[in-house]
Amino acid sequence: LFLSYGTSSNVHSFLIVFGFVDESMTECFSEITFPDPSDRHKAFGCEERAIMVFSCADGSMTSAVYDSVLYDVLGKQHQPKEQDAFYTAHIREDLETMDAMRRKYAGSVAHVIRNHATSKLKELDLKWKRIEELRAEVSLDCDANPNLEVIARHNSFLRGVFLKVKAGVEP
Repeated sequence: LFLSYGTSSNVHSFLIVFGFVDESMTECFSEITFPDPSDRHKAFGCEERAIMVFSCADGSMTSAVYDSVLYDVLGKQHQPKEQDAFYTAHIREDLETMDAMRRKYAGSVAHVIRNHATSKLKELDLKWKRIEELRAEVSLDCDANPNLEVIARHNSFLRGVFLKVKAGVEP
């Protein structure tokens, strides 16, 4: 018997729909999104939540995350030839060219991922402060917010993942 609760990389759905957090998840949605990506950008998987993930164990990222960020970086750095070359290598499955470009722009990609993780950690810190405020308010009435501890565990779980992501891209 196999019971599926849905997308295994989206911890939020467990919290909202089922009222618990699956802390045994192996992957977590990276929360990296690109507004209005081109078809070429989509070819790297930037719109597929199931592959735009970080490892919960060590904070590593899938090639979809890395390559989507790299493709975006090349566009923002006004490197159309490099962006075209990276896209062509991806479509042709030319791993040698892709790896060379990944190495060449590793610092730029790490910078973007580090900033993203830092931003998410700041958001989670603000949410943690609110959790602490709510805990103080409900200390006399434990039934006031029965999901508060689940929300706190969820926040802690995500914080742990993003700390690992950040550590993995530190210089």
